[in-house]
Amino acid sequence: MKKLVLAVIASCFCISANAACDTKSLKGNYMIQGIYTGYKSSYPTTCGDIGIIQFDGKGGAVGVGFESCAGTTYALPKQTGTYQIDALCSGSIVFGTMEIKYIFDKTLKSGVILGANPDYLSSGVGTILKQ
Repeated sequence: MKKLVLAVIASCFCISANAACDTKSLKGNYMIQGIYTGYKSSYPTTCGDIGIIQFDGKGGAVGVGFESCAGTTYALPKQTGTYQIDALCSGSIVFGTMEIKYIFDKTLKSGVILGANPDYLSSGVGTILKQ
């Protein structure tokens, strides 16, 4: 009986440690940071972003943040968009013309991001962490 109880407890721990990578499981606030290259007055410029993306567990996302570019730091407008994630823990968020690709670890606690916005000829990389 003791072995059965330990086996059940161990299996519960393993299941919770390896969350499913699906839309319903990706929920909550995540901090992002990234560095990208864009253009200001026709010259390439390196910029940085920090922010929070809130995933609703239903495919909807809201993002807020700050950007520093060409000597100026400012708040970014609130963005609403959609997201998807597959069984490999990779997916994307779309905010208007900007698309951010991501790959999470199996616990959905941390990952890497890669994004682009063709309207501004910008692209960059960064990280994403669950708050």
